[in-house]
This record gives sequence, C-alpha cells and structure tokens, in this order.
Amino acid sequence: MKNFEQHPLYRKILKEETQRAQRLIFEYNEERIWNLMTDDEKEDALLSADDDMGPDFADEYVDEDWLDIPDVIKNRIDLVTLSRRSKIGKYKVSYVYKDTMGEKYRANDEEYEITQDDINKSFDKDATSLENLLRGAIEKDMGDSINVMKFDYKIIMQQQFIPITITDTADTTKTIFINTNLVQSVHQLNDDVVVVASNQQEYIIPNTNIQVFMDRFKQ
Repeated sequence: MKNFEQHPLYRKILKEETQRAQRLIFEYNEERIWNLMTDDEKEDALLSADDDMGPDFADEYVDEDWLDIPDVIKNRIDLVTLSRRSKIGKYKVSYVYKDTMGEKYRANDEEYEITQDDINKSFDKDATSLENLLRGAIEKDMGDSINVMKFDYKIIMQQQFIPITITDTADTTKTIFINTNLVQSVHQLNDDVVVVASNQQEYIIPNTNIQVFMDRFKQ
C-alpha cells in the first residue's frame, strides 16, 4: 500500500476523475454565464455557432437552458468571450445608496465604464453580472464608503460584436468577431463583401451578398 499512488490503475482513475471534475466546473460556469445573459446576447451567441444554421439555432434554442442545448452547437460557441464582450462599455447610472451613518441618498445619471480589467478583478470574473460590476465600480469610486441599494442604468456606448467569416492573407477562412462601433464602411467587391474598420483594416467576407450581410449586421 506504500506505493499505492504510483500504481498505474490509481493514476488512470485519478486522471479521469480530475478531468471529470474540471468538465463539471466548466459546465457550471457556462450555465451561470448563460443564465445571466440577455435574450439578445444569447441570440448573438447562437448566431456565432454557424454562418448558415446560426439563425435557426437562435430561433430554436434562445429560450432553452444551456445544458439542454446540443453539445454539437455549444462546442462552437465561445460563451466566456461573448459574455465578457457584452459587458464592456460606458453606462449612465442612477442609484440609491447608504453612507456610513446609514443615511440614504440618491445619485442621478452618473457615468461609469466597465473595462476588461474590472471583469478580471471581480469575484466571479466572466460570470459576474453587469449589475454587480456596476455596483462594484460605484462603491470603489466612492472609496468603499457607501452601500449601493438599488439602481438602474442605460448604455451610453457599448462594444457590440458580431461574428464574420473572413478570408485571410493565406487565403484560408476563419471566424472572427468585429466591433460594430469601429466599422467605417461596407461595400461589395465582385462576389465578396469588404468591411473597412476605422483603423483602415479590411476584412473580406467571401461569397456573400451585401444585402444579406447587412441584415445580419443589424442583429
């Protein structure tokens, strides 16, 4: 029994159980993220799973629980990245808070920005809700001397990403996400659509009609 931990069967079982635990934790985190996403965010995630079938996936599964969506679809969705991108932006916030003496006050239309750094430093990281991120930003701004009780917010400028399948310089296709706020122009070039970003970077979307593409662009 002294060298039990070195036994090949023990090591095999340990490895399998460790991998199983990691999968369960990952699925739990993804389920939490999915439950915190809005319907629009869920629709964008399902659209990103496939250029052709994405709209069908969105229609069928946007109201489903994460664990009830087929694995063949979930495996194509980078839920963590999509969730992170959907929260980054500037917000106008009104809120009620208590100071250290227990007195209640109200603040109206104050601007706060959620950054990637805020998400990384939050307790649940990518699974942290936008509401908790904003609450944390407010309390930090006030030197952690207040307790935010309730608030409402509206978006001033949010980074909106859509998935597109492009042809790169090596003439291979890949799917990327572009920030719609940074798109300068879109035009048809023969059978392809060309998206020009504000930094003059061009993205070529092969064999696509510009009207069809613009319909997706609005989603």
